[in-house]
Amino acid sequence: MTGARLLGLLAVLCAFVGTIQADAQATCQNALCKCSSGYTAVSGACKADIGTTCDATADCDTTTVTGTVCDTTMTSPVCKLVAGQACSTDAGCAEYSECTSSTCSCMTGYVEQTDKSCLPGVGTACSATLACDITANANAVCDNTNVCKIKSGQACTASTDCVSGAACSTNCACSTGYTVDGTPALCLGDVGTSCSSNADCDQVTDALVCDLTLTSPVCKKKIADCSTTTNCVANSECPTTTTCACSSTYTLDTGTQMCEGAIEATCDTNADCDAASNLVCDTSSSKCKKGITIACTADQCMTNAECSSCGTCQCSSGYTKRNSSSLFNPDVDDLLLDNQSLTAIPSTVTAIPSTVTAIPSTVTEVSSTVTVVPSTLTAV
Repeated sequence: MTGARLLGLLAVLCAFVGTIQADAQATCQNALCKCSSGYTAVSGACKADIGTTCDATADCDTTTVTGTVCDTTMTSPVCKLVAGQACSTDAGCAEYSECTSSTCSCMTGYVEQTDKSCLPGVGTACSATLACDITANANAVCDNTNVCKIKSGQACTASTDCVSGAACSTNCACSTGYTVDGTPALCLGDVGTSCSSNADCDQVTDALVCDLTLTSPVCKKKIADCSTTTNCVANSECPTTTTCACSSTYTLDTGTQMCEGAIEATCDTNADCDAASNLVCDTSSSKCKKGITIACTADQCMTNAECSSCGTCQCSSGYTKRNSSSLFNPDVDDLLLDNQSLTAIPSTVTAIPSTVTAIPSTVTEVSSTVTVVPSTLTAV
């Protein structure tokens, strides 16, 4: 076989193999399979270099550069260097580490693990997908404020190290108004304790929810046991001294555990009304009503709207839709908008004179000498 024919055969074979191994990031160049940019040939396979995308550490070149891993903590994982490896830039180091003195090291607030990764220590931010370091402190936990803290009941040196709602004596202990939830030993709010979400309230021993319908949200009882109405969520009561129940004209939203109003129920905000029934709080009447374009029957629509012949709420004559819970009459005034009172636009405006003295069509030639204008002029 001539050299030319052999070279041609190799080219065809190379192209064929390159097509089959497209996933291996190889291309056919001058009749030879070569790794694409960002990849290195290792034992006949193309492995990802530092900074190249990967799915697992097996995709990375761990032979040429030891201590390389696929950093899956990143949104778009790439091959990086773990703590303790030689580096030239921060970009080459794994998440939560940096290049210090030519070596990848965990950033301040993070602790090196046995696998050379870096996890947040006490006082550093954490999340559901980023656990806290338990090598330096076995009692660390990601609390409901998404910060690594020391569990309730464990040894501490400062209250700032304890989980939210706890203080440090010798051990972290739940403060007044908070109850330990058992596992993972967080301190969660009792009835009446301020909150910003259900995660702040005791849902283990007392089945509480954060009543966000209140101006200053606090933990309240779900539709469950109670001793007084003040323990129950808004728009509910404790009629039997044992169980919270939604008040008349209100029904339970099983998702939020809040009591939401039906048509004509009293309300302060949209949260008081049954959203599943497309109700909003009509700020003019403080009643739950149907919003604009929502299917209706007589008297179900908000103020300055009516149930049209099409069976939907429409703005009354002279009014225009501002949003789902308020109307605007451009000819009269500005009505309440989302519970914020706006200054009414005056219904009358001083009339502009209908006639104006005509400007002369001709002007006498201005002389070269102009008499000085008096400092005071007689009013026209």
